Amino acid sequence: MKTQLLAAAVMLLLSGCAQIGQWEEEMDAEQEAADIKKCENRGFSRGSSAMATCLQTLSREREAEQDRFEREYEREEAERKAKKKKK
Repeated sequence: MKTQLLAAAVMLLLSGCAQIGQWEEEMDAEQEAADIKKCENRGFSRGSSAMATCLQTLSREREAEQDRFEREYEREEAERKAKKKKK
């Protein structure tokens, strides 16, 4: 009985992980499609080196924004913890 419950719990966890992976793939595909459209709207043709540069630029801008967000979050967390220690 315990083995069956454990197996069921593991299966449930694994199915959740699979769904997260699928969701991430869908998000990546949507982001790629949006980036391609944005670069095409800027006049770049699919398959050209200029398109590749445009796509790389958008990706780097997104990564930089994520880095800024993470640094700000970490700073706010450090401030919150410092205030909590003072109390």
